[in-house]
Amino acid sequence: MQRLICVGRVNRAFGLKGHLRFYLLPPYRHRLPDTPVFFLTHRQTLLPFETEEFDVTPSGHGLLLLQGIRERTQAQQFVGQSLMVEASCLKAAPEVTGPAAWLGYNLHDEQVGPLGPLEDVLLLPQHALGLFRFREKEVLFPLHEHFLLGADHERRVLFVRLPDGLLDLYAPRSS
Repeated sequence: MQRLICVGRVNRAFGLKGHLRFYLLPPYRHRLPDTPVFFLTHRQTLLPFETEEFDVTPSGHGLLLLQGIRERTQAQQFVGQSLMVEASCLKAAPEVTGPAAWLGYNLHDEQVGPLGPLEDVLLLPQHALGLFRFREKEVLFPLHEHFLLGADHERRVLFVRLPDGLLDLYAPRSS
């Protein structure tokens, strides 16, 4: 088996025929073939699933029907799983510059530690915002030189110093 890459996540089962709603990470939205083979965990084993239907919007959200899955109850077992594909099936990536070049990098805060991957970059007139998930909520933070400490391009890690109290706004700690 070739090297597998996580290109997205299964959000939920949809409809009665076993469709799955999913989200693709920005670096891979335009790099998948028309009918990709996804690898998902089934009974604690990573297995390939051919696609019967595959539709994705420019925002990265889509609908998927896997071969052999015919009912909603069968589809439910894949909710929350990562969508994996073989690296060799991906189309060549366009050259990216600026903050968007960090998409997919793992964020590491100097106080909190690992935060997860940078999932999206929003370019505003004043500055860019980064998006990542923390405690199952989307967190936006400024991609500004004051908050960026450095990057390890080999390990694809972006070191940051998040503004004080930012994570508490998105996911307050229970008292």
